[in-house]
Amino acid sequence: VVLIYGKNGSRIRTLPFPDGLRNIRGLAVDPAGRIYLADFATRRVAVMSARGRRLPDLKLPEGPDRLPGKIVLDRTGNVYIADHSRLEVYVFDGKDGFVRTIAIGSGQRKALSISDIAVDDDHIYVLDGRGSSVFVLDKAGNFVFAFGARGSHRGQLASASSIAAGEGKVGEGLLFVTDTNRQVVLV
Repeated sequence: VVLIYGKNGSRIRTLPFPDGLRNIRGLAVDPAGRIYLADFATRRVAVMSARGRRLPDLKLPEGPDRLPGKIVLDRTGNVYIADHSRLEVYVFDGKDGFVRTIAIGSGQRKALSISDIAVDDDHIYVLDGRGSSVFVLDKAGNFVFAFGARGSHRGQLASASSIAAGEGKVGEGLLFVTDTNRQVVLV
């Protein structure tokens, strides 16, 4: 189920998963109140309203072994979905239309996994937990640079698991990465 709570902690609504979803790995809500649910088991991204009304699924690109996971939205309403199996990010516009597929890692720096993704006004950040790296892409999906390496010294990641792009007066321009083995948040 999807549980919807008020900011004061009171439960407002309980929504059942749409048709057969059972292994949700990604959840996001857009400004219009659409709820996006990425499901590993059914290999799809279901969409529903905040009242539980079923909306059309996002149509992922054709192909085998799709595993949609983490979902993030940017300020303009674009939806970014990480595919953990194919090491790709799918971009949809706010009207549920597919825009493009972005392959993560090429050339000398190959991604080993996609653990998490984040976006800000200018970039897409892809966390490669197994490769202990962060890939930075422009909004068109072009590789800008990557940083990180496995280790516990400055600039290295032992076991990175989550990433977030800062917002507001304090966080703007910052990138936050959790490193669970070291039990720290790197900024």
